Amino acid sequence: MKNQECSVLVKEYNSNVKKYNEINKRIVQNKYEMFYLWKYKKDYPADWKRKAEMLTEDRNQLEILKSNIIALKVKIRKCNMEHPQK
Repeated sequence: MKNQECSVLVKEYNSNVKKYNEINKRIVQNKYEMFYLWKYKKDYPADWKRKAEMLTEDRNQLEILKSNIIALKVKIRKCNMEHPQK
């Protein structure tokens, strides 16, 4: 029973890490695009604002996922300490 709980925690942890990496990649891409859009910021304020909002939203999601990943790590460690492998 406890092994099932641990495996569920590990699966959830892996899915959260995958989401974290995807969002992090999106942030890097967005920052790269904003770097080249900087020259035309005044010419295209709507695009700049949309990119800035996307970047802020992704950063907020990243912080939430980061805290979830840390909490899952603690739970996995606790589960492994209580039920070590033979």
